[in-house]
Amino acid sequence: MAVILIFTCLVTPYRIALIEVDKPGWMWLNYFIDFSFFVDMIFIFNSAYYDEEFKEIQDRKVIAKLYLKGWFTIDLFAILPFDLMFGGGGLNQIVRITRISKMYKLVKLTRLVRILKIFKESNKMFKYMENYLNIGVGFQRLLGFVLSFFMIIHIVSCLWIMTVQFNESSEGTWMEGDIFEMNPPEKYLTSIYFTVTTITTVGYGDVTISTKVEKIFCIITMLTGVIAFSFASGSLASIL
Repeated sequence: MAVILIFTCLVTPYRIALIEVDKPGWMWLNYFIDFSFFVDMIFIFNSAYYDEEFKEIQDRKVIAKLYLKGWFTIDLFAILPFDLMFGGGGLNQIVRITRISKMYKLVKLTRLVRILKIFKESNKMFKYMENYLNIGVGFQRLLGFVLSFFMIIHIVSCLWIMTVQFNESSEGTWMEGDIFEMNPPEKYLTSIYFTVTTITTVGYGDVTISTKVEKIFCIITMLTGVIAFSFASGSLASIL
């Protein structure tokens, strides 16, 4: 399950941001991932856990009640194929040429709910790493910090590309001109470059913002960068 989660966090944002139409192979892969998450939900409903007093809870009603109050809603949204229900099949072309194309793009963003599951499973992943790789707690925290940092950059870069998709064209956006003509990997690299310079508050100004959505997004990104830098400084000092 950990491998599927990591794959989802890396591939899903990229494909939503840069791949307009999924090929059949990728569609079936999405269905397989949805099914895997569904099976995981069934296992959670039937898995015992330890409470705060380290007492093992095996009562299925108590387990189900705790899960329903917790991650069930997020897990459910992660497996519902909204893009298939509202934009799948023969409706795809109709949706894209009508005025509700923006709504279709919003529907595709529901796939990003899957990413939240990696935060749910992060403790298990680090526990496996500690058991099988025999690494210390300090190095484990450092590795977790580095991986989280690069994951945030990846997701923010993809979201930055998505801000253009809610406009009818690239005119008047940060992609206007040569950037829009780039192939998907080059667009992704440019977006990463802009994200890193924004998060680190350097901002060379060679990639400029234009629309209101882009300005709001950049404000949030810069604030996130400042908070992350403060948190990183404290965490790295503690680890060292």
